[in-house]
Amino acid sequence: MHSHSRQNTIIPLLIGVLPIFLVRVAALATDSPEIFIGLYLFLTLMFLALAIFLNASNPFFGASLVVAGSFLGICLDIAIFPTVDGFERNLFPLEIVGYTAVSAVVCFVGAGLWVALRPGAGK
Repeated sequence: MHSHSRQNTIIPLLIGVLPIFLVRVAALATDSPEIFIGLYLFLTLMFLALAIFLNASNPFFGASLVVAGSFLGICLDIAIFPTVDGFERNLFPLEIVGYTAVSAVVCFVGAGLWVALRPGAGK
């Protein structure tokens, strides 16, 4: 495996991890947990564009790496922050499934739009 292709794999994976931690920092800084899902979706979309750009020849591969990173990110978030606002996260399996599913929908729809809207897609 060449270092260039390794870079195109590792960076999108890290990009998938990043939104959950940025959202956690924002939620802690503002003491506003309701910001969580909206900001998470926004950041996932923003970072998805970079991940797909790095894997322009196969945008669905880039999207799948972001989804894998999102899964890893929410697992790390739960491990690092086992309680939120004094409550245990006893429904963490549902958090993992929910955020990974939301990430998958956003990422694969985004990858599909990237393929459909790029120049020469209709030829």
